[in-house]
Amino acid sequence: MVIGPDEFGEASCNVLNTSYSGSELRFAMAPERMRVAPSPSETADEQPAFASLPAAPAVSVTLAEIGESYRVNTVAARQRFEGRSVTLAATLQNVGSDYIRLTDGPFGIAVCNFDEARRSELASLAPGARLTVQGDDAWWGWDTFQLKSCRVLDEQAAQPALVQDQGVPTNGRPPLGRYVCRQYMTTIGYIHLGSDSYVVSGTSGSYNFDDGNGAVTWNGGAYAGWPAKYEFSPAGAGHAHDEHIIRMTDDTGRLTIDCFLMAD
Repeated sequence: MVIGPDEFGEASCNVLNTSYSGSELRFAMAPERMRVAPSPSETADEQPAFASLPAAPAVSVTLAEIGESYRVNTVAARQRFEGRSVTLAATLQNVGSDYIRLTDGPFGIAVCNFDEARRSELASLAPGARLTVQGDDAWWGWDTFQLKSCRVLDEQAAQPALVQDQGVPTNGRPPLGRYVCRQYMTTIGYIHLGSDSYVVSGTSGSYNFDDGNGAVTWNGGAYAGWPAKYEFSPAGAGHAHDEHIIRMTDDTGRLTIDCFLMAD
């Protein structure tokens, strides 16, 4: 029985998964993938034939545009991008054994997974390069755009002239407002930065800012003891928009959190 549409504008079917909990689970199914089960009386020769639907053309877009689409209207973005082949342009952040991570600002993060036959291509890729990639079965999860069976269509080496030395901030003090904080690919929370105080999940603290080197010292609150530094990175340095970033590490230097100023 098809139920829907849900809050994302999709329909779903009830499925009984007895191997897990015996509870009824709901799974969203794209209409072009639904099939009518034959009745027990039908033989193999009598089963209805289903004409395969033509594949939708690949969507060409920048990663920054994808991230902004999901931020502004998630439902419309899912209808436009998910379950399709997507060609996107973005900046290579890092390379794994079978995937690459792409970025274009705080709302533009993607993971592109490579099939085994294409993983040899990863050895030649260098972080900072501007890539055009195409992948299949796109979907959004964990605040990240996901692609399967990726292939690199074009690669442009990083331009040193566009990469700013972020050791010293160039835009004065960090702007006041709301920052979204990410640890690796996952959003973990938000900082509300005031003129001399900050709030994380209802917990308040104060902070000091060093105009000379951009260091932020948290006095009490959720991030007390976490070294932090403010950086400003203008549009063009591997991303589409100006970025105001507070970068933090724990006392061991192993865990990192990057907090990006959010648009109003």
